[in-house]
Amino acid sequence: MEILHVSNAGVLIKANECRILIDALHTDAVPPYTGSDMRLIRDVSVDYLIFTHMHRDHFDAALTVDYLERHRYTRVICGSDVQNALCLAGVDASRFVYGDKVCITSDIAVYRFSTRHIGAKYANTEHYSFIISTSPSLLIAGDASPILSNFSGVTADVAIVPFAYAMTVAAFRIIRDVIRPMAAVIVHLPEPSADPDGLNGQILCGIDTRGIDIYRPLIGETVIL
Repeated sequence: MEILHVSNAGVLIKANECRILIDALHTDAVPPYTGSDMRLIRDVSVDYLIFTHMHRDHFDAALTVDYLERHRYTRVICGSDVQNALCLAGVDASRFVYGDKVCITSDIAVYRFSTRHIGAKYANTEHYSFIISTSPSLLIAGDASPILSNFSGVTADVAIVPFAYAMTVAAFRIIRDVIRPMAAVIVHLPEPSADPDGLNGQILCGIDTRGIDIYRPLIGETVIL
């Protein structure tokens, strides 16, 4: 499996012969978080686009419509908010995949489950996390809050999580004791050169990560598992 970091929380997953682009079509509208580097993905055909939610640092309708026009066989897995925005922008209903389980190939399936977004002010945001069932299995947390109610019974070999999961011992415990991955990929960090709050220097301080491989890829870097 290859995980290419292409934007704020956006990744391009290559698993066997399947390519999935997740939360990777958005602009720089929410500084300091980095917009999509379209040079990495504009001409790359993927089988599926996945969006966890429609916040501007994860999704942009115009960029997504442009991508779908370029890649006629790509389909979309998302919630109703993102779907409605895309339909209003002219995307045909046939481009969407419906339901909480999508069988992509004979050995790859995507499972969608509702999770609560980080932060009380976003409590009513429609938000989904995803499990990609392959080898290794992959959790896409999106911006799900690091709380037990979001992930009770959810395990994965690899967890792609926002930096909030690496800021406190309690939050990291959701990775270590609940999800129990062999590797964690931390995203949603500003680039080190554009990090006014110094978030890159604050993560994982005083946190025991033994037994879990930790990756912090920059935009354009690939994690190979």
